[in-house]
Amino acid sequence: TDPAAQGCITEQHVKVAVQEMFGSPHVQCLRACGRLEKLALVGLLLELRATSKPDTSVQAIHARMQNHVGLLVPDARCDTNALCRALFNMA
Repeated sequence: TDPAAQGCITEQHVKVAVQEMFGSPHVQCLRACGRLEKLALVGLLLELRATSKPDTSVQAIHARMQNHVGLLVPDARCDTNALCRALFNMA
């Protein structure tokens, strides 16, 4: 008997699901983003989760990222240029 006909998940179902997840245009766009764009998205996600609000400001994202990076790189202080240098030299 055919497992798919019995309502079972088959290997083909899994392959289609994986292709759908990782082949979508938004995932491809995220993969193509540079490090700075990805960091901005991380900052946005951190701020939205922390405040539980549906929107935020660039200033709030910047402040949150400065606090988080300050914990990771204590000598970065609150200078934006130093933050960027620290972020790009961490990898």
